[in-house]
Amino acid sequence: MTPEELLELKEKIDTSKTNVAELEGRKKQLNEDLKKNWKCDTLEQAEKKVDDMQEDIDEKNKTINKKTTALEEQLDENNKM
Repeated sequence: MTPEELLELKEKIDTSKTNVAELEGRKKQLNEDLKKNWKCDTLEQAEKKVDDMQEDIDEKNKTINKKTTALEEQLDENNKM
């Protein structure tokens, strides 16, 4: 390898080290946010929580839709009178 190629390789390595350090810092921050805001220690726990929340949302949407339909039917009956 030529000295220029070695210098270029060194620069790429240094850039990669910096990128890794930044990504590790970002990962640490995200893990802290996950624990603080969502009370989850792992990504798996967070995914489980998301699934549970989605199920709860789906159930609430079903309830809302049923009640809305019932109200609409009541309004139709009242309007026919």
